[in-house]
Amino acid sequence: EAARLSQSTVQMAADLGSFNNVPTADVADRISAAFRGEYDSLQSLIPNINAARVEQEAMAATGKTNARELTAQEKAAAVLAIVNKDGAAAMGDYAKTADGAANTQKTLTASLEDQQSKLGQTLMPLWQDFLGFLTD
Repeated sequence: EAARLSQSTVQMAADLGSFNNVPTADVADRISAAFRGEYDSLQSLIPNINAARVEQEAMAATGKTNARELTAQEKAAAVLAIVNKDGAAAMGDYAKTADGAANTQKTLTASLEDQQSKLGQTLMPLWQDFLGFLTD
Protein backbone atom coordinates (compact mmCIF):
# COMPACT_ATOMS: atom_id res chain seq x y z
CA GLU A 1 0.00 0.00 0.00
CA ALA A 2 2.85 2.38 0.84
CA ALA A 3 4.55 1.68 -2.49
CA ARG A 4 1.31 2.29 -4.38
CA LEU A 5 0.75 5.53 -2.51
CA SER A 6 4.31 6.63 -3.20
CA GLN A 7 3.94 5.93 -6.93
CA SER A 8 0.62 7.76 -6.97
CA THR A 9 2.21 10.79 -5.30
CA VAL A 10 5.09 10.86 -7.78
CA GLN A 11 2.62 10.60 -10.67
CA MET A 12 0.59 13.44 -9.13
CA ALA A 13 3.78 15.53 -8.90
CA ALA A 14 4.65 14.73 -12.53
CA ASP A 15 1.18 15.73 -13.70
CA LEU A 16 1.12 18.97 -11.70
CA GLY A 17 4.62 19.77 -12.88
CA SER A 18 3.73 19.09 -16.49
CA PHE A 19 0.54 21.16 -16.29
CA ASN A 20 2.32 24.10 -14.63
CA ASN A 21 5.70 23.73 -16.38
CA VAL A 22 7.50 23.08 -13.09
CA PRO A 23 10.08 20.30 -12.59
CA THR A 24 8.60 17.12 -11.11
CA ALA A 25 11.18 17.05 -8.30
CA ASP A 26 10.23 20.61 -7.33
CA VAL A 27 6.54 19.68 -7.13
CA ALA A 28 7.40 16.54 -5.14
CA ASP A 29 9.38 18.70 -2.69
CA ARG A 30 6.39 21.05 -2.34
CA ILE A 31 4.04 18.15 -1.63
CA SER A 32 6.54 16.72 0.85
CA ALA A 33 6.70 20.10 2.61
CA ALA A 34 2.89 20.11 2.83
CA PHE A 35 3.06 16.71 4.53
CA ARG A 36 5.13 18.47 7.22
CA GLY A 37 2.58 21.27 7.52
CA GLU A 38 4.39 23.77 5.28
CA TYR A 39 1.84 24.82 2.67
CA ASP A 40 3.30 28.07 1.29
CA SER A 41 5.30 26.60 -1.58
CA LEU A 42 2.44 24.34 -2.71
CA GLN A 43 0.00 27.27 -2.76
CA SER A 44 1.37 28.48 -6.09
CA LEU A 45 0.03 25.25 -7.62
CA ILE A 46 -2.89 24.55 -5.23
CA PRO A 47 -3.94 28.05 -4.11
CA ASN A 48 -6.54 27.05 -1.51
CA ILE A 49 -4.41 24.64 0.53
CA ASN A 50 -3.71 25.74 4.09
CA ALA A 51 -3.64 24.28 7.59
CA ALA A 52 -7.29 24.93 8.30
CA ARG A 53 -8.44 23.28 5.09
CA VAL A 54 -6.18 20.27 5.64
CA GLU A 55 -7.56 19.83 9.16
CA GLN A 56 -11.14 20.21 7.92
CA GLU A 57 -10.57 17.62 5.17
CA ALA A 58 -8.89 15.22 7.61
CA MET A 59 -11.67 15.55 10.18
CA ALA A 60 -14.28 14.93 7.49
CA ALA A 61 -12.43 11.81 6.32
CA THR A 62 -11.82 10.40 9.82
CA GLY A 63 -14.98 11.48 11.60
CA LYS A 64 -12.92 13.17 14.31
CA THR A 65 -14.32 16.39 15.73
CA ASN A 66 -11.15 17.93 17.13
CA ALA A 67 -8.13 18.87 15.01
CA ARG A 68 -5.79 18.06 17.93
CA GLU A 69 -6.82 14.40 17.59
CA LEU A 70 -5.56 14.17 14.01
CA THR A 71 -2.41 12.19 13.29
CA ALA A 72 0.28 13.27 10.85
CA GLN A 73 -0.77 10.39 8.59
CA GLU A 74 -4.38 11.60 8.52
CA LYS A 75 -3.24 15.12 7.66
CA ALA A 76 -0.96 13.78 4.91
CA ALA A 77 -3.88 11.84 3.43
CA ALA A 78 -5.90 15.06 3.52
CA VAL A 79 -3.10 16.89 1.67
CA LEU A 80 -3.18 14.26 -1.07
CA ALA A 81 -6.97 14.44 -1.27
CA ILE A 82 -6.85 18.23 -1.66
CA VAL A 83 -4.07 18.09 -4.26
CA ASN A 84 -6.00 15.45 -6.17
CA LYS A 85 -9.27 17.41 -5.97
CA ASP A 86 -7.92 20.90 -6.69
CA GLY A 87 -5.37 19.65 -9.20
CA ALA A 88 -7.89 17.51 -11.10
CA ALA A 89 -7.36 19.48 -14.31
CA ALA A 90 -3.67 18.57 -14.20
CA MET A 91 -4.11 14.85 -13.55
CA GLY A 92 -3.02 12.85 -16.58
CA ASP A 93 -1.31 15.86 -18.17
CA TYR A 94 2.14 14.26 -18.27
CA ALA A 95 0.84 11.31 -20.29
CA LYS A 96 -1.19 13.59 -22.59
CA THR A 97 1.80 15.81 -23.31
CA ALA A 98 4.62 13.27 -23.05
CA ASP A 99 5.61 13.85 -26.67
CA GLY A 100 5.91 17.60 -26.17
CA ALA A 101 9.31 19.22 -25.93
CA ALA A 102 9.16 20.03 -22.20
CA ASN A 103 8.12 16.55 -21.09
CA THR A 104 10.46 14.84 -23.54
CA GLN A 105 13.30 16.83 -22.00
CA LYS A 106 12.12 15.94 -18.46
CA THR A 107 11.98 12.25 -19.38
CA LEU A 108 15.43 12.31 -20.99
CA THR A 109 16.92 14.20 -18.05
CA ALA A 110 15.45 11.75 -15.55
CA SER A 111 16.74 8.82 -17.61
CA LEU A 112 20.21 10.36 -17.82
CA GLU A 113 20.28 11.00 -14.06
CA ASP A 114 19.20 7.40 -13.44
CA GLN A 115 21.96 6.09 -15.71
CA GLN A 116 24.54 8.33 -14.04
CA SER A 117 23.47 7.02 -10.65
CA LYS A 118 23.73 3.41 -11.81
CA LEU A 119 27.15 4.04 -13.35
CA GLY A 120 28.33 5.76 -10.17
CA GLN A 121 27.14 2.84 -8.04
CA THR A 122 28.97 0.43 -10.33
CA LEU A 123 32.21 2.39 -10.41
CA MET A 124 32.34 3.42 -6.75
CA PRO A 125 33.73 0.09 -5.46
CA LEU A 126 36.43 0.18 -8.16
CA TRP A 127 37.31 3.76 -7.23
CA GLN A 128 37.51 2.86 -3.54
CA ASP A 129 39.73 -0.12 -4.35
CA PHE A 130 41.97 2.15 -6.44
CA LEU A 131 42.21 4.70 -3.63
CA GLY A 132 43.00 1.90 -1.19
CA PHE A 133 45.75 0.70 -3.54
CA LEU A 134 47.23 4.21 -3.71
CA THR A 135 47.09 4.56 0.07
CA ASP A 136 48.84 1.23 0.59
